[in-house]
Amino acid sequence: MLNFGINPDICDWFKSFLANRISKVKIGTVTGPFLFLVYIDDLLSAFPDDVKVTAFADDLKLFSTNRDSLQKSLGILSEWCVKWKLALAENKTLVLHLGKSNPKHSYFTGTTKVQSTTCARDLGILVDDALTFENHIDKIVNNALHKSRKYSLDATCLFVLKHCPTHHPPTNVDLE
Repeated sequence: MLNFGINPDICDWFKSFLANRISKVKIGTVTGPFLFLVYIDDLLSAFPDDVKVTAFADDLKLFSTNRDSLQKSLGILSEWCVKWKLALAENKTLVLHLGKSNPKHSYFTGTTKVQSTTCARDLGILVDDALTFENHIDKIVNNALHKSRKYSLDATCLFVLKHCPTHHPPTNVDLE
């Protein structure tokens, strides 16, 4: 962490916090996501320049229009996981092809084909291949309908909300 410019006193605190633990990153702590990002920092800089990478805690996304670079990145990720004895959650590893003219190539982690999907959850938000967010909106509305029945609220209002156009959000709304 010193290499990241973190104060030595804070590094000492982390050292004390992590001492004598089987798993060095304690799950469920506020510091866990930060420590995991420090842990994978070398991985984040290993991908080809034309691959964009986003990371939040143990959630990693790779974006590119170059299929060869994406496949190479999956190879880098697989090798990094083997080197550091981490299992890649292959059941949670998905490819979401964006764009109507996307040729939808297959990708592999080792010899395992990455499952293709038309909708994926990203930090709690459902993202579809057309970027419409209709699946996410439907899920929220259905949850609201379910809760309204649970609390005996009038579901008619929610039904009207469900069928309002979602592509033109109101602007300059006066909430008073």
